[in-house]
Amino acid sequence: MRRALWPALLALAAGCGRSPSSPTPIDPPARTATPGIAEAIAKLGDENYDVRRKAGEALLEAGRESLPYLAEARQSRDPEVRVRAVELTETIEQEPLVWVGVQDERWDNAENWSPKHVPGPLSIAIIPEAPAPLSAPVIRGEAEVRDLVLLRKSDLTVEELAHLKVNGRLRSRGTLRALGVVQSTP
Repeated sequence: MRRALWPALLALAAGCGRSPSSPTPIDPPARTATPGIAEAIAKLGDENYDVRRKAGEALLEAGRESLPYLAEARQSRDPEVRVRAVELTETIEQEPLVWVGVQDERWDNAENWSPKHVPGPLSIAIIPEAPAPLSAPVIRGEAEVRDLVLLRKSDLTVEELAHLKVNGRLRSRGTLRALGVVQSTP
């Protein structure tokens, strides 16, 4: 009896026991998304405009949490999904990121930013004064932002061999220590 049960359990564990009526997304994300994000990504290419619009709104509401899934959606076979994923990514990344420095001084640590996301090429990064015990940001590798704002009494260090690229405006009333390369294109 026990031996007859093992093959059934193994088949179930391998997914062979899946019901034939369970829906399979057309272009699913490779990773397991937060509830709602995977469904919204799948609906970006829906034939119904209202369904697509609501999916986009859900992804905007999820904010930066949806960015990794939108990055995957930009590789979709469906051109409608690709276009919407690019537009949504640009909109989400335009939300300013403010340095809070609660973990350490590493620029590339998402925990140091509010909301918790490392700035990217389309981001606006704001560095306020860093009162003790908060850390001022330090860039040790490659960093790229659209706009960078250093508020009064703020500090930002770009270490030797590091590179910061600012694609838009660089506004500084604070201190920028450029031991490495800082590239700003107006």
